[in-house]
Amino acid sequence: MKKITCSKPKVLIKSETILGEGPIWNYKTSELTFVDIISGKFFIWKKKILKSFNLPYKISCLLPYKDKGNWIATSKNKILKISIKHKIIKSKVIRTIKEPKQNRFNDGKCDYLGRLWLSSMDSQEKVPSGQLWFLKSLAKPKIMDKKFIIGNGIDWSPDNKILYFTASDKRIIYSYLFNIKTGKLSNKKIAIKTPKKRGYPDGICTDSQGFIWVAYWDGGCVIRHSANGKIDKVIKLPIKRPTSLSFGGKNLNLLFITSAKTFNKKNHKTEKNSGNVFVVKTNVKGKKINFYKN
Repeated sequence: MKKITCSKPKVLIKSETILGEGPIWNYKTSELTFVDIISGKFFIWKKKILKSFNLPYKISCLLPYKDKGNWIATSKNKILKISIKHKIIKSKVIRTIKEPKQNRFNDGKCDYLGRLWLSSMDSQEKVPSGQLWFLKSLAKPKIMDKKFIIGNGIDWSPDNKILYFTASDKRIIYSYLFNIKTGKLSNKKIAIKTPKKRGYPDGICTDSQGFIWVAYWDGGCVIRHSANGKIDKVIKLPIKRPTSLSFGGKNLNLLFITSAKTFNKKNHKTEKNSGNVFVVKTNVKGKKINFYKN
């Protein structure tokens, strides 16, 4: 296993999001998408050009369909289909999920078979009402785990035998044995336990070698962990609140990192470059994304 090397983080996109989240690299279209949960916008970055789109919903995750120009997204307790055709945006609610009133969907990803997995959280960040959902189909949503205040990042090992899931409030990333055929989870374990000084684990992604990359909210860093949780590499960022991350680029060796806008209570100024998207070049590759297929 070769030693990891990384470039110094730099601002790639001056997006100035309030709560940037959910970066996804579509290797078929060579475009990076991400959202701003607070402003109700999503973004497409392609050929160094950034386009922003306004929606009547505050969406928390945006995942591409197999066919170009279509995405599945979440807002509050709703699942939407978003389409762009001839520069016209259409959004339609295709499923409403029964969630506690105070909850909203947070992060989400598709597994290898194109099925949707979603995390939810208490909007007030007080009650352990967050849940982990599996939608084998839109008609069959199923709760796979629960009792989190903030359910967050989701991803799988390269061999699809392990699912990782972040409970930000507990400062824990769990691992589960994953049955790809049925979607069943078993043998729940603590993969990563974060000390308070490190901040909160937020978005995650795994690379082709099976290491887990974690964005640390209030920790000002991204860390590469081995599958047993050991710290392999710490990448310090010039901002306090990275939110999520995704590998992409032509060779899948660029790490894209979204962030939240941070305000300094002492001087009432915005932290420089917070809310922008950063990039780090690495000598390891990520994994290709899974497209939504249902």
